[in-house]
Amino acid sequence: MRPGHPTEVAGRYKVLGKIAAGGMGTVYRAEHVLSKKRLALKVLHPHLCHGPQAVERFRREVSAAAEIDHPGIVQVYDAGVDGDGSFYMAMELLEGESLSAAMKRDWPTTHRAVDLVRQVLGPLARAHARGFVHRDVKPENIFLARDPASGIVSVKLLDFGLTREVQRKGPTLTGITFGTPEYMSPEQCMSAKKAGPPSDVWSIGVLLYELLTGYLPFDGETPNAIMVAAIKDPFVPLADRARHIPAPLARIVERCLAKEPAERPQTAAELADAIEHALAAVTLTDTRPARTHLDDEAAAEAAEAAEAGPPADTIDALPRGGPETVEAFRASQPRSERGIATDPAAPAAGRRRVAWLAAAGLVLALAAFVSVRALAPEPVVRSVSLRPSAAPAPLAPPAAPAPPAPPPVPSPAPPAGGSARIDPSPAPEPPPPRVAALAEPLSPSAPESPAPRAAFAPPRSEPARSAAPSPEAVPAPRIAPEPERERGAELTPEQYQAAQACLARGDRACAIGILRESRRPRDLSRVIDLYELEGRSREAHGAMQSFVRRFPDAPETARYRTELERRGL
Repeated sequence: MRPGHPTEVAGRYKVLGKIAAGGMGTVYRAEHVLSKKRLALKVLHPHLCHGPQAVERFRREVSAAAEIDHPGIVQVYDAGVDGDGSFYMAMELLEGESLSAAMKRDWPTTHRAVDLVRQVLGPLARAHARGFVHRDVKPENIFLARDPASGIVSVKLLDFGLTREVQRKGPTLTGITFGTPEYMSPEQCMSAKKAGPPSDVWSIGVLLYELLTGYLPFDGETPNAIMVAAIKDPFVPLADRARHIPAPLARIVERCLAKEPAERPQTAAELADAIEHALAAVTLTDTRPARTHLDDEAAAEAAEAAEAGPPADTIDALPRGGPETVEAFRASQPRSERGIATDPAAPAAGRRRVAWLAAAGLVLALAAFVSVRALAPEPVVRSVSLRPSAAPAPLAPPAAPAPPAPPPVPSPAPPAGGSARIDPSPAPEPPPPRVAALAEPLSPSAPESPAPRAAFAPPRSEPARSAAPSPEAVPAPRIAPEPERERGAELTPEQYQAAQACLARGDRACAIGILRESRRPRDLSRVIDLYELEGRSREAHGAMQSFVRRFPDAPETARYRTELERRGL
């Protein structure tokens, strides 16, 4: 299977088209070659197939779906390894949308929100009963599947890749994301090992709070700030944000958000019973929140988009530096790339004016270049004489009138086979760095034995100097050291090609998922730039904090530190 262009997987699945892509892999619409059954095919990204952590997460997702075996969980038909080493998983093909997408399109009413959560608690209760903890319950992992024949919508709980089996002891995997900060419990924020069924109950409480009020109970500028708020800070009571919520239901949500796990419902089944008991005494309305956090985010993105349009999406074109550099990069993009259409019927006078301005700018640039060349000092090195002679020659003063010349000073003893003639004038003050003209090129294979001294002769129009330099005073050419290699693991050319392919199709999230696997400052800086270009300031600031800690000597560190201090982070 060729990266980016799959046509067939494992010799029995024909790929029909792409459904979605993420940091772990890509999901395709496929068809079994023999049975012609339509299904969803999840393929792990090639660069992750050799990492034990990503492969273990993939294995857990397959085994959890098979062991839990609930209609509210996506069925897994098959899993294995393709001929090129790519891991794949054949799953039930669903028609519909995620709860996250539905919230953006049409925020659910109070009655609908509670009904959705009750359907999520079914498969989650089965998982808890079988000894599994999901650890990543959020709107993106709740799918509203629509039956094509009947039109009935049912809820499916997705992505059991972060599932943990609480009965089995073992080290917690590191290096991969183990949850979403906005929905993570305090104990999960501190240690993934401590995440039990009450941690999933916390996530359901966050989801209920968000659906009923329109806002998350805990928020912040960075993932770390969100997790600290979940551990230490109180949340705004539901009665202050949504007065239409019945008090029994509000008390259940607030109980789910208790800091101590023992104070929450201990399993999803216990929470489902509590909700059923509360609903027996109240009547829910079809009220929606007047405003949500998605409205605030959309307003912020619209204000940012009004300042600058979308930039060109290529790795090489990404700016280096902090947010100020990103904004300057956006402003420098051509009008056609910033979403401003060029009018072909513009008046001829306007086009001529633009042409005259461009010509004037070119003339000014050429004039500035000529002026700099005229004012620059002449090269110091005039000639190199390596002609052998029988004996050291005396120092000859220049022919122009000058003060009395010093007595002849013989040149130092040359190596066997020749000698050098040295002009009596000392080397002038070092000019600004320029490339001197050498009579013969330097050879990297030259022997390390001392070479004859080169004669530095001043222009004939200059008067002779009164002192003669010693051979040691003549500065030798200096070669700048090669830059130190960047620290960390190097991405393979295939990974860079995959990231470039992601950007070519407009999938920045896919490119971020690949580049952040690198430990090189250059690639992590590209990740920050992509976050900024996406308008995901929270992730960008979190990545800046990580960059400053890991690479204190990198060129970008000072800029990122300044930006973090400006925002009080």
